[in-house]
Amino acid sequence: MIHINDYKFKNSQSESLNLVGKVKVKLLIVLAFVVIASFFTQLVFAGNLAVGGQKLSEVENEIEKLEAENTTLKVEIAKEAALLNLAAEAQKLGFEKPKEVIIPN
Repeated sequence: MIHINDYKFKNSQSESLNLVGKVKVKLLIVLAFVVIASFFTQLVFAGNLAVGGQKLSEVENEIEKLEAENTTLKVEIAKEAALLNLAAEAQKLGFEKPKEVIIPN
């Protein structure tokens, strides 16, 4: 026959082990939630990084295009500003070369 004191001791020991098991289960659930949340956070950051990289690539392509256009415009300006072109344009507009140049003292 089991004494009442022995039963209470075995029962309290069993409850103590149950409590430890419940804590372990709760800890595992929290840990699993943290791991899953970290995974999805990483997915969001990776997606944003990919979109940012695509935008950066588009901006770099636009910069290259504008630099090429800028170079073309610089060459065109240099051609138009050449002295021969300016002299020909001045003749078309009716300008004449001065007969004498007066230099102030």
